[in-house]
Amino acid sequence: MKTVLRFLAAACLILGLTSSCLASPHSLQGYFGDFRPLGDAYLVEIQMGVLAPGEGLFSTEEQGPRFLLQGYFGYNGPDVTMVGAEYYLNDFIFGDLAYVENPGGEATYLRGGYLWEELGVFAAFEYLAMDGESEYIVSGGYRFDLGNGGYAALSVDYYGGEYGDTFAVEAAVKYFADGLKLSGQLYVYEDGDFFGHAKANVAAGDNLVWGGGLNFGDGYFDAFLGLTWSGENVVFDGLIGGDDEGDFRYYLSYLYSFSDAFAAGINYLDGDGVGDGIIGLKGQYQLGDGALVFSYTTSIENAESGYIGLSYEMSL
Repeated sequence: MKTVLRFLAAACLILGLTSSCLASPHSLQGYFGDFRPLGDAYLVEIQMGVLAPGEGLFSTEEQGPRFLLQGYFGYNGPDVTMVGAEYYLNDFIFGDLAYVENPGGEATYLRGGYLWEELGVFAAFEYLAMDGESEYIVSGGYRFDLGNGGYAALSVDYYGGEYGDTFAVEAAVKYFADGLKLSGQLYVYEDGDFFGHAKANVAAGDNLVWGGGLNFGDGYFDAFLGLTWSGENVVFDGLIGGDDEGDFRYYLSYLYSFSDAFAAGINYLDGDGVGDGIIGLKGQYQLGDGALVFSYTTSIENAESGYIGLSYEMSL
């Protein structure tokens, strides 16, 4: 269980997340997505992101439609099993399902969203069952089409079950221009508490995209800056993040394509609160429109104990 908590702590540190982080239901968009994770289920999302982060953290393009199956299993120590499935069409039409089991208990969560495009109206939900208790978020709102794939959205969220009966409102925006992608959100709770998130991706040529972002709220602030460089057979990601307490973390990732069918890579996460660092190895094999990925993630100080991952992602 200590290993699980170390991975979670590292993820929360580098992303600047806090245990009070909530948001209306958004699709799972990876380790450094355009919107912050939501509710108590964000721990599951971040854990999976640390165990098998994707390449291309910064891009001026939108994520394409996909179907993803993934599973992670503790090896030689961690008694942890995590499995999940995701269907993603766009930021408003999606579905996620995940199950986690460890010595401390088990958790199941389900989320989804749908957009009635002609009306501009959308609805979303999240349900989490953990340790015999359950909680849920129901969200509804309106999307303003800004063209070129961009939008501005307003929603009202209701928190029920173990969350208690409370409301929140969110404003979210995504904007595209030539060589530019901007996204942000502002979230305000019924009691006046709030948080915000913003991210920018700027192309500096055909192969290089710079990016950065910040998170802020009542009593905290953090930011990150990085880049994605794509060569003929290589994708490299680099990122550094820091917070208002002076803690800094960094992340490096390298993926090399040996052929059209096979690629392999390595990633490394280190900094304040991460111990001696977390390292991940992965191999990726193309199967038609999809890719089969095998990974192994471990801490430097205890390399014989870690997580084995297996996933399949298919473009839609």
